[in-house]
Amino acid sequence: MTIRNAESQGVVQILNQATGLMKKSRFIEAADALENGLAKYPTNKKILEQLVVCNLELKRPQSALYMLDRITKTEPSALSAWADKGFMHLLLNENQEGIDALTKSLELDPRNSHVWQLLGLAHMGEERWAEGLNAFYRSLLLDPNSAITWYNRAVCFFFLEYFHEALASVEQAYSIDPDLRALAEDWVSILQEAVEELGIDYVSDIETPAS
Repeated sequence: MTIRNAESQGVVQILNQATGLMKKSRFIEAADALENGLAKYPTNKKILEQLVVCNLELKRPQSALYMLDRITKTEPSALSAWADKGFMHLLLNENQEGIDALTKSLELDPRNSHVWQLLGLAHMGEERWAEGLNAFYRSLLLDPNSAITWYNRAVCFFFLEYFHEALASVEQAYSIDPDLRALAEDWVSILQEAVEELGIDYVSDIETPAS
């Protein structure tokens, strides 16, 4: 038996053991088994991925993030790991780190509408409204029927004081998902009043998809 085959069989045994424990919701034991396996095979992506899952189940996001860091260092082209890493940073309110990781994921796969949406949210968290708007624009080019993306686009327009565009975007969001009215009713009412009182047609110089 070659060294490569022996390693492959060893990894399979570790993963099978961990999977069995995880199915029984014994995540601490599964994580221990995977950690022991990682000591033998420190760069194995499948073991690292399962440790991400276990740590998330155990409410240990920092440990999950550490495993994602190891994956991206070992395999810099692992676009799903970069996306997961970005999302994990956002959960931890680490917006700039999230932006960096999501940007890397999009460099590898620029046609992922969900990652563009996450990048927009990260920019919103930093109050970078123009950057957020651009990310939502890219997301809508790929998925024009995402109500929540239209909604977030409206929020960015609102803070940039493009009030008519904000109103048009939120109405588009409503047309796709009427349930969003309950989420946005108060601030959209204020927006509608502002548009009526100002009576000014705001013309945006920001490129956006047709609504």
